[in-house]
Amino acid sequence: MYERFIRPGMPAWPSMMFDDENKQAVISARIPSWETANRGRLASGVFALAFAPVAFLAVEILVPPIEPPITRWALVGFGTLIASMVGFRVLKSSLPKPLSRIVFARRLKIYVASDVVAFRSWFYDEGIRMDRFPGGEPLAIRPSIADDPEAAEYKASLPRDDGKEKKPGIHELETSKTLQLVLRSGPADRFDGENDCQGSVRTIPVASMNKETAENLVGLINVALEVTTPTLRSTSRDAVGLDLDRVADTRGGLG
Repeated sequence: MYERFIRPGMPAWPSMMFDDENKQAVISARIPSWETANRGRLASGVFALAFAPVAFLAVEILVPPIEPPITRWALVGFGTLIASMVGFRVLKSSLPKPLSRIVFARRLKIYVASDVVAFRSWFYDEGIRMDRFPGGEPLAIRPSIADDPEAAEYKASLPRDDGKEKKPGIHELETSKTLQLVLRSGPADRFDGENDCQGSVRTIPVASMNKETAENLVGLINVALEVTTPTLRSTSRDAVGLDLDRVADTRGGLG
């Protein structure tokens, strides 16, 4: 049965569900990115423009009949203009983030078990599956963060602005990262910090996201790999609790 796994230092979001009996972990969340941020800004612009006819209808209903009629329509037009300007600014500033995170964010699901690691993201049409012990040999898997080449390419394609103010969306492009999995033959302890990618068999991009989300997922995946890795039985503990005198008697003494 899956339950939320909680450990000191783990991020509040995304969350990790863990089945202790079967040693399986699942991380699933809707992930915003620079692309969803762009869509959120475009959609908020559409909503802001669509607010004008709504404002006109509302003002037209609220303004009572006045003689001559031209005075009433002048008030309706002025009220519509003011309401549209205020509504446009409010919608353009408040809608992009909720739309990016709720409406346009895309699902990333990561599954970690004792024998397999798999994930499904918008980078691939089908899910990706990796055996942790292919052919009986251990395959070390570690998450890492790399620069987002698509974000860098898109930023380079934008027209240059010599103004001091940054264009909307530049921050998302500058902080966009690619979460990836580094695969290397051999046990996990062969990864050595800064040189953990040296000699890697393969690097598999998982998804693009902002830096903070990528760092949170790296921590969660490392925890998932840790709690699902089979523990090897140590024979050095076999002697704990034995009566050495009895062992000596059965083996002819300690010599």
